[in-house]
Amino acid sequence: MHNPNYSTFPSSFQGTLLHATPLFEFEPDPPVHTVRFPGKSFSVLFSSEKRGPCAKERVVKTLLGELTRLEAHHGEIPANIPPFFSRGPLGQPLLHLRKNVGPHVSFTYDENQIWASISTQGHVGIDVASPVEFMGYYPYTRAFRGAEFRLAKGFCEGYPQRAAALLWSLKEATVKAFGCGFNLMAPLDIEAKSFRLWEKGLLFEMKAKEPVSAWARPLGQAWLAIALIES
Repeated sequence: MHNPNYSTFPSSFQGTLLHATPLFEFEPDPPVHTVRFPGKSFSVLFSSEKRGPCAKERVVKTLLGELTRLEAHHGEIPANIPPFFSRGPLGQPLLHLRKNVGPHVSFTYDENQIWASISTQGHVGIDVASPVEFMGYYPYTRAFRGAEFRLAKGFCEGYPQRAAALLWSLKEATVKAFGCGFNLMAPLDIEAKSFRLWEKGLLFEMKAKEPVSAWARPLGQAWLAIALIES
């Protein structure tokens, strides 16, 4: 797991964000982290596992165990039932437990880890994006609108590659929550609008074909984002 990097935020935000409470601090134990979106009675859980054989199954079993603990109505999920995955028509992952489709799940990868998010309600998407992906020539105007790019640069000390990573993680998490990836939507079809501080990170309202909330936090030099669409 990457170590969070407080320097991702400009100094103008550090007094507000960093001195009162340790934001962006991933506790090594327990391995599952929780985000509760505004106005929702349920939580979105996320965790990571070192990439390797059966890593997807291991991280999902970890999340299911915590989900069972937090939400009593999922107590019927036996811990020894191995998760099984299939794909929807546009490639979205479908989690199966026995013969039933399980809670909505999403995956993303970085160099060393697989990340997963899960929720019993709504549809979730998760993504990690690194500034390295945006080095050299990159057609920023084909993926990001001017207003959202200026907004993102404010959280990234003016570095365009970090701003691009933030926006891309938000947009990709959003299309994953819709279940279509970029098959049916283009990056410019999604725009990061207003934001507020939330749950040790930043909560953005995303303009898309329907309203989406997307939460993001630094992950080393990268950004991790989780989007939620209520169904």
